[in-house]
Amino acid sequence: MHDDGADGFIQFPEESDENILHPLRLLAHQGQSWTIMMLESMVELKQAQDVTIFYECNQEFVQQPARIEELHDVEGNAECALTLIGTPVSAEHREHYRVDATLADRWMSIDSSDEPVQIVDVSATGCAIVCDQHYAVRDVIEATILYQEKEYCGHFCVQSVRALTPKNNRLGLYCVEDSNTRANPLIRVLRSLSMDLQRQQLRRLSRAA
Repeated sequence: MHDDGADGFIQFPEESDENILHPLRLLAHQGQSWTIMMLESMVELKQAQDVTIFYECNQEFVQQPARIEELHDVEGNAECALTLIGTPVSAEHREHYRVDATLADRWMSIDSSDEPVQIVDVSATGCAIVCDQHYAVRDVIEATILYQEKEYCGHFCVQSVRALTPKNNRLGLYCVEDSNTRANPLIRVLRSLSMDLQRQQLRRLSRAA
């Protein structure tokens, strides 16, 4: 996200347990000094406040501590100067930062079923689907995800099962292959999908701001 005009998120310390992220836009930067604009109007910023910045770096979702140095109101939009602290670390964990995919029209095939199933949320290492097949926790599912006209195959482990209707279940899935292997097909496509959806959400929020 070191390109001016790129979008990211900010998180306040009191919101870390709930994983609440507020969208921002990078206006300018020089080294560890950034100038950002908030894309939400109802966010309270304070000078000398410690925050965490989330952004995309080398095709990975990362987080980095920062401190607010200066605050300005520019035509009703909050702008602030930040100093980043330390170096970024990965923020890609299945238990955090799931991106809703309900409106994104994403599908995948599982096992030998002829009917694709809808993907309803995505993270860097897993996803959730809605299907009419019955699985138990710890079952392993063979899956194929179609992305940009290419098929990506691998295996998911069922982490959770929740009945939505008498016929449909929501399954929480975790990729069972090594998440540190960049060549892993499912991990690669999940990261790409997650970043695509984050960018789409940021564009919607920026238009609404």
